[in-house]
Amino acid sequence: MDRQGLTVRKVWLERRSASKQHVRREKLAGAMAAVMDGEIKTLAVWKADRFDRRGMAAIGTALDEFDRRQARLFPRPGHR
Repeated sequence: MDRQGLTVRKVWLERRSASKQHVRREKLAGAMAAVMDGEIKTLAVWKADRFDRRGMAAIGTALDEFDRRQARLFPRPGHR
């Protein structure tokens, strides 16, 4: 984060398994709300392939919303 000039302001750590599509990920919902409300402009994720288990359509929708809000999803360098 330092190399990118970013400051960590809040950490959302999801401990629930997201292996099933029906599992409600409350921490992810909170992080997304922070972006949608304009509280943050960059959401860094540890592994992009773990971001949302509902599939690429859900990720695409999220990225469209990020774009509309001039925000970005930032995957940890060296990880998918």
